[in-house]
Amino acid sequence: MRTGVWTSAWHKRLLGPLVPECKIFASPGVGSDNMDLPRIIQNGAFACNAPTSVRRVTADGSVMSIMNAFRGTMILKVTAQDMSVRAGKWADLNVDPLDWRGRTVGVLGLGMIGPRAATMCHYLGMKIIYHNRHANPSASENFELVSQDELWKQSHCILLTCPLTDETRYVINKDSLDKTKDGVLLVNVAHGPIVHEESLADALNSGKVLIVFENEPNVNPRLVTHPNTTLSPHVMYLADTSLRGVNEEIIWNIVAYLETGKPNTPLNEPMAV
Repeated sequence: MRTGVWTSAWHKRLLGPLVPECKIFASPGVGSDNMDLPRIIQNGAFACNAPTSVRRVTADGSVMSIMNAFRGTMILKVTAQDMSVRAGKWADLNVDPLDWRGRTVGVLGLGMIGPRAATMCHYLGMKIIYHNRHANPSASENFELVSQDELWKQSHCILLTCPLTDETRYVINKDSLDKTKDGVLLVNVAHGPIVHEESLADALNSGKVLIVFENEPNVNPRLVTHPNTTLSPHVMYLADTSLRGVNEEIIWNIVAYLETGKPNTPLNEPMAV
């Protein structure tokens, strides 16, 4: 059973009939950018999320995307190769695979999803660098904390797992892309507006991978028609286990609020009203 539509916005029209009577808003996801937190806070309510259940599945999917990008096995090319073999042809269809071993993956945002993805990439032979607002004390000694500029310059593949904030909105833009290596791979499993899509479309010339979009569900047509993109409708978190887990996290948040007055994973402290 699904708990709700993950991309729906918790805005004034939705919240209006519910506040101030409703005291807890439980969101089935990790981010909070789709929630009108100031309105919830002002009405003395809690907002909470379900961050744990989607972490493993999303991290797994991001590593799959990284491997596919390095090997040139984006889904359209795999389909084309499959159809070629079935038609009795044997062609590489202009695939130029790269060995990911020894390549540098730069992780922007080492919070919930980034560490698991980075660990798997490390054990697959990739070098891991990361940039965070603060050093992650639980980060592996095999991960190197670098400046944002160094992450752009050193990475063969950039993995975006950071939250959407004023600081990270459009952090992938013309200036940052100009600093990257030629042919850099980009895997975004975070939030669409972290990437300025027009800048990406201008720079797109090899193997970029885009998982979520700036204005979902409207996808930039320049990305849709480009052969070097792999697109999916923000479903990297989907699996039978993650959906069940999300429902359980929401229920336990509500139970915790009823028993203690505070959910397990609050996003705010409500104002007294």
